[in-house]
Amino acid sequence: MSFWESQPVAYSLDREPCFAFSLMWENYRIRSIHLPETDLASTESSEIESHS
Repeated sequence: MSFWESQPVAYSLDREPCFAFSLMWENYRIRSIHLPETDLASTESSEIESHS
């Protein structure tokens, strides 16, 4: 199961809400916090382009 948590889990220094993305299994959980300006799609594509 994976999902975005509906409530902010922290706030940036500019007081912008930061949200958490969770990956869950029966006995294990990975939780990552994302800043408001973080765009995962553009970051991943720029990393791929920079390696070519």
